[in-house]
Amino acid sequence: LQHALALAIALNRTVILPQFHCYCDRYFYRLQGCMIPGGHHATRLPFVCPFDHIFDSSHWYEQPTHVSSTRVGGVFRQAGFEGHLYGDELRRAPQISNSKAQLRAENYAGAGAVGRGGDSQTAGLTITLKRGSTDGQVVEAAQAAQHVHVMEVGLGEAAEIMGAWATKKDAQDFNHLTTWLFGVRVPYCQKECRFEATMYESVRKKQRD
Repeated sequence: LQHALALAIALNRTVILPQFHCYCDRYFYRLQGCMIPGGHHATRLPFVCPFDHIFDSSHWYEQPTHVSSTRVGGVFRQAGFEGHLYGDELRRAPQISNSKAQLRAENYAGAGAVGRGGDSQTAGLTITLKRGSTDGQVVEAAQAAQHVHVMEVGLGEAAEIMGAWATKKDAQDFNHLTTWLFGVRVPYCQKECRFEATMYESVRKKQRD
């Protein structure tokens, strides 16, 4: 996902996040079998994750000055992001879904490759990029797809394509951005864990103090 984010920033595009699946629930108290007690009656693992199950959503909307004031952070702040449901809406809008391109890594045959599809004028446009490209090389190679509404890329291919930033400063700024966005501190606690290790108990302790 970090590499897909890097591609979006390089191309000045809005990120449409993929659908995530949770194999463990998020809860401030003890979990049973990685689920909220009694939750197994309502759902099964894995399930489609809410955004705030895996990310601190406030970080995605509000960046600190040292991140947002950089070129990389500024592009991300302006272009923004959308959830997978927005992607579903795009697929239901022919004038948008039929205007797309697929970014492919050269000689890539791994899992998660985006399949070729569509029979419209631009739906089948494919841009093949060299592995380990810099952001500048990505922009140059993707010029033929500037007019399309949607660029699709598999996460595995994104990792193969985006290799480096052209400048050391952009690389450092991107590292700061991803640390801010993906630096998640989520409490997970099985039934057997120490009681005081849960967020719930730490809050209660502060209240008692």
